[in-house]
Amino acid sequence: MLGGGAPGLAEAVEGVAAEDIDDLTAGALGEDLVGLRGQIDRLETEFARRLRLFHQRHGYRDDGAPSLVSWLRNRCRMSSGAAMQRVEVAMKLPELPEAEAMFRCGKLGLGHATVLARVVSDVGATAARIAEGTLLEAARVLDPSRLRLVARHLRQCVDPDGALAAALRDHARRYLHLSQTFDGVYVIDGLLDAEGGATLKTALNALS
Repeated sequence: MLGGGAPGLAEAVEGVAAEDIDDLTAGALGEDLVGLRGQIDRLETEFARRLRLFHQRHGYRDDGAPSLVSWLRNRCRMSSGAAMQRVEVAMKLPELPEAEAMFRCGKLGLGHATVLARVVSDVGATAARIAEGTLLEAARVLDPSRLRLVARHLRQCVDPDGALAAALRDHARRYLHLSQTFDGVYVIDGLLDAEGGATLKTALNALS
Protein backbone atom coordinates (compact mmCIF):
# COMPACT_ATOMS: atom_id res chain seq x y z
CA MET A 1 0.00 0.00 0.00
CA LEU A 2 1.50 3.31 -1.08
CA GLY A 3 0.91 6.48 0.85
CA GLY A 4 -2.32 7.86 -0.59
CA GLY A 5 -2.77 5.27 -3.31
CA ALA A 6 -3.20 1.65 -4.31
CA PRO A 7 -0.13 -0.51 -5.07
CA GLY A 8 1.41 0.48 -8.38
CA LEU A 9 -0.82 3.51 -8.86
CA ALA A 10 1.94 6.10 -8.52
CA GLU A 11 4.12 4.16 -10.94
CA ALA A 12 1.28 3.93 -13.45
CA VAL A 13 0.67 7.67 -13.27
CA GLU A 14 4.38 8.34 -13.69
CA GLY A 15 4.38 6.08 -16.72
CA VAL A 16 1.54 8.02 -18.33
CA ALA A 17 3.24 11.34 -17.52
CA ALA A 18 6.47 10.14 -19.13
CA GLU A 19 4.81 9.22 -22.45
CA ASP A 20 5.92 11.24 -25.50
CA ILE A 21 2.70 12.61 -27.00
CA ASP A 22 4.11 15.23 -29.37
CA ASP A 23 3.82 12.97 -32.41
CA LEU A 24 0.31 11.69 -31.68
CA THR A 25 -2.41 12.56 -34.16
CA ALA A 26 -5.50 14.46 -33.06
CA GLY A 27 -7.48 11.24 -33.32
CA ALA A 28 -5.04 9.37 -31.12
CA LEU A 29 -5.08 12.21 -28.59
CA GLY A 30 -8.86 12.08 -28.58
CA GLU A 31 -8.80 8.36 -27.87
CA ASP A 32 -6.29 8.97 -25.09
CA LEU A 33 -8.49 11.66 -23.54
CA VAL A 34 -11.55 9.39 -23.57
CA GLY A 35 -9.54 6.56 -22.04
CA LEU A 36 -7.97 8.77 -19.39
CA ARG A 37 -11.35 10.20 -18.45
CA GLY A 38 -12.70 6.70 -18.01
CA GLN A 39 -9.81 5.71 -15.78
CA ILE A 40 -10.16 8.89 -13.72
CA ASP A 41 -13.82 8.03 -13.15
CA ARG A 42 -12.80 4.52 -12.12
CA LEU A 43 -10.41 6.05 -9.59
CA GLU A 44 -13.27 8.22 -8.34
CA THR A 45 -15.18 5.04 -7.52
CA GLU A 46 -12.27 3.85 -5.38
CA PHE A 47 -11.99 7.27 -3.78
CA ALA A 48 -15.69 7.03 -2.86
CA ARG A 49 -15.31 3.50 -1.48
CA ARG A 50 -12.40 4.48 0.73
CA LEU A 51 -14.04 7.74 1.76
CA ARG A 52 -17.13 5.88 2.96
CA LEU A 53 -15.03 3.55 5.12
CA PHE A 54 -12.90 6.47 6.35
CA HIS A 55 -16.11 8.19 7.48
CA GLN A 56 -17.43 5.07 9.18
CA ARG A 57 -14.20 4.84 11.15
CA HIS A 58 -14.30 8.55 12.04
CA GLY A 59 -10.90 9.07 10.45
CA TYR A 60 -11.45 12.79 9.97
CA ARG A 61 -12.06 13.24 13.71
CA ASP A 62 -8.88 11.38 14.55
CA ASP A 63 -7.07 13.84 12.29
CA GLY A 64 -8.58 16.82 14.13
CA ALA A 65 -11.10 17.90 11.46
CA PRO A 66 -14.63 18.99 12.47
CA SER A 67 -16.24 17.32 9.45
CA LEU A 68 -15.47 15.07 6.52
CA VAL A 69 -15.94 17.96 4.09
CA SER A 70 -13.50 20.08 6.07
CA TRP A 71 -10.98 17.24 6.06
CA LEU A 72 -11.25 16.87 2.28
CA ARG A 73 -10.82 20.60 1.79
CA ASN A 74 -7.66 20.74 3.87
CA ARG A 75 -6.02 17.38 3.28
CA CYS A 76 -7.08 16.72 -0.33
CA ARG A 77 -7.00 20.37 -1.41
CA MET A 78 -10.58 20.40 -2.68
CA SER A 79 -13.04 23.23 -2.95
CA SER A 80 -16.07 23.03 -0.67
CA GLY A 81 -18.27 22.11 -3.64
CA ALA A 82 -15.97 19.33 -4.82
CA ALA A 83 -15.66 17.96 -1.28
CA MET A 84 -19.43 17.96 -0.74
CA GLN A 85 -19.88 16.24 -4.10
CA ARG A 86 -17.52 13.40 -3.15
CA VAL A 87 -19.12 12.96 0.25
CA GLU A 88 -22.60 12.74 -1.22
CA VAL A 89 -21.54 10.20 -3.84
CA ALA A 90 -19.76 8.12 -1.21
CA MET A 91 -22.67 8.13 1.23
CA LYS A 92 -25.77 8.21 -0.95
CA LEU A 93 -25.03 6.37 -4.20
CA PRO A 94 -24.82 2.95 -2.46
CA GLU A 95 -28.55 3.35 -1.79
CA LEU A 96 -28.97 2.69 -5.54
CA PRO A 97 -27.31 -0.74 -6.00
CA GLU A 98 -27.45 -0.87 -9.79
CA ALA A 99 -26.12 2.68 -10.14
CA GLU A 100 -23.37 1.90 -7.65
CA ALA A 101 -22.40 -1.20 -9.63
CA MET A 102 -22.30 0.77 -12.89
CA PHE A 103 -20.18 3.45 -11.23
CA ARG A 104 -17.75 0.83 -9.93
CA CYS A 105 -17.27 -0.79 -13.34
CA GLY A 106 -16.86 2.47 -15.24
CA LYS A 107 -20.23 2.56 -17.00
CA LEU A 108 -21.30 5.61 -15.02
CA GLY A 109 -19.10 8.69 -14.67
CA LEU A 110 -18.70 10.94 -11.66
CA GLY A 111 -20.99 13.61 -13.11
CA HIS A 112 -23.90 11.22 -13.50
CA ALA A 113 -23.17 9.57 -10.15
CA THR A 114 -23.32 12.98 -8.48
CA VAL A 115 -26.78 13.66 -9.91
CA LEU A 116 -28.08 10.25 -8.81
CA ALA A 117 -26.65 10.66 -5.32
CA ARG A 118 -28.40 14.03 -5.07
CA VAL A 119 -31.68 12.33 -6.02
CA VAL A 120 -31.31 10.06 -2.98
CA SER A 121 -30.72 13.12 -0.78
CA ASP A 122 -33.69 14.98 -2.25
CA VAL A 123 -36.41 12.32 -2.40
CA GLY A 124 -35.14 9.59 -0.05
CA ALA A 125 -33.71 6.16 -0.75
CA THR A 126 -37.07 4.40 -1.18
CA ALA A 127 -38.42 6.73 -3.86
CA ALA A 128 -35.05 6.89 -5.59
CA ARG A 129 -34.83 3.08 -5.78
CA ILE A 130 -38.30 2.92 -7.35
CA ALA A 131 -37.15 5.32 -10.08
CA GLU A 132 -33.64 3.89 -10.39
CA GLY A 133 -34.27 2.07 -13.66
CA THR A 134 -35.72 5.17 -15.31
CA LEU A 135 -32.88 7.33 -14.05
CA LEU A 136 -30.26 4.93 -15.36
CA GLU A 137 -31.92 4.76 -18.77
CA ALA A 138 -31.81 8.56 -18.85
CA ALA A 139 -28.17 8.54 -17.73
CA ARG A 140 -27.23 6.36 -20.71
CA VAL A 141 -28.37 8.99 -23.22
CA LEU A 142 -28.19 12.33 -21.38
CA ASP A 143 -25.30 14.38 -20.10
CA PRO A 144 -25.28 15.23 -16.36
CA SER A 145 -26.91 18.64 -16.89
CA ARG A 146 -29.88 17.14 -18.70
CA LEU A 147 -30.06 14.25 -16.27
CA ARG A 148 -30.37 16.86 -13.54
CA LEU A 149 -33.57 18.09 -15.22
CA VAL A 150 -34.98 14.56 -15.11
CA ALA A 151 -34.05 14.36 -11.43
CA ARG A 152 -35.76 17.68 -10.76
CA HIS A 153 -38.92 16.42 -12.43
CA LEU A 154 -38.80 13.31 -10.24
CA ARG A 155 -38.58 15.45 -7.13
CA GLN A 156 -41.56 17.49 -8.29
CA CYS A 157 -43.56 14.27 -8.63
CA VAL A 158 -42.46 12.79 -5.31
CA ASP A 159 -42.43 15.95 -3.21
CA PRO A 160 -44.23 18.76 -5.05
CA ASP A 161 -44.48 20.97 -1.98
CA GLY A 162 -40.79 20.62 -1.19
CA ALA A 163 -39.81 21.15 -4.82
CA LEU A 164 -41.93 24.29 -5.02
CA ALA A 165 -40.48 25.64 -1.77
CA ALA A 166 -36.94 25.03 -3.04
CA ALA A 167 -37.75 26.73 -6.36
CA LEU A 168 -39.19 29.75 -4.55
CA ARG A 169 -36.09 29.97 -2.34
CA ASP A 170 -33.84 29.87 -5.39
CA HIS A 171 -35.98 32.51 -7.09
CA ALA A 172 -35.85 34.81 -4.07
CA ARG A 173 -32.05 34.50 -3.79
CA ARG A 174 -31.26 35.32 -7.40
CA TYR A 175 -29.32 38.44 -8.36
CA LEU A 176 -27.09 39.63 -11.17
CA HIS A 177 -24.68 42.55 -10.99
CA LEU A 178 -22.75 43.98 -13.94
CA SER A 179 -20.24 46.72 -13.17
CA GLN A 180 -17.36 48.39 -14.97
CA THR A 181 -13.99 49.17 -13.41
CA PHE A 182 -12.02 52.37 -13.97
CA ASP A 183 -9.92 50.71 -16.66
CA GLY A 184 -12.98 49.62 -18.61
CA VAL A 185 -13.08 45.96 -17.57
CA TYR A 186 -16.53 44.56 -16.81
CA VAL A 187 -17.18 42.47 -13.73
CA ILE A 188 -20.14 40.08 -13.54
CA ASP A 189 -21.39 38.63 -10.26
CA GLY A 190 -24.61 36.77 -9.71
CA LEU A 191 -26.66 33.86 -8.45
CA LEU A 192 -29.40 32.53 -10.73
CA ASP A 193 -32.07 29.90 -10.37
CA ALA A 194 -32.15 27.03 -12.85
CA GLU A 195 -34.41 28.77 -15.36
CA GLY A 196 -32.57 32.09 -15.19
CA GLY A 197 -29.20 30.38 -15.51
CA ALA A 198 -30.37 28.36 -18.51
CA THR A 199 -31.70 31.51 -20.19
CA LEU A 200 -28.44 33.38 -19.64
CA LYS A 201 -26.36 30.42 -20.83
CA THR A 202 -28.42 30.17 -24.02
CA ALA A 203 -27.99 33.90 -24.69
CA LEU A 204 -24.23 33.78 -24.10
CA ASN A 205 -23.80 30.68 -26.24
CA ALA A 206 -25.58 32.44 -29.08
CA LEU A 207 -23.25 35.42 -28.80
CA SER A 208 -20.11 33.30 -28.65
